[in-house]
Amino acid sequence: MATIKIKRGWQYNNLVRPYTVLLDGEWAGKIMNEDQIELQTTAGAHSVQLKIDWCRSNIVSFSIAADQAVTFECGSVNVLVALFYVVFRPSHYLWLRQISISNAM
Repeated sequence: MATIKIKRGWQYNNLVRPYTVLLDGEWAGKIMNEDQIELQTTAGAHSVQLKIDWCRSNIVSFSIAADQAVTFECGSVNVLVALFYVVFRPSHYLWLRQISISNAM
């Protein structure tokens, strides 16, 4: 099985609220502030996205082999501009980026 890891650092925004993780458009889990989630999936092409209420992140598409692990990091916009993004740009309130792909141990 292929492994997907998502790391969420500490941020004041949504301090005690989880982000919902969507793998290929389906619910796959939740990730809390300063936490990490690890998901198992099949080899091939996939997409991952995060949501909180009506706000969401970009969709990241990637391909992974059965013996690989892909790592992402995520977060939200700065607390000073959060209200603007919640109202006018909810699809950009959260961010998600791939940081590495490696062979699973």
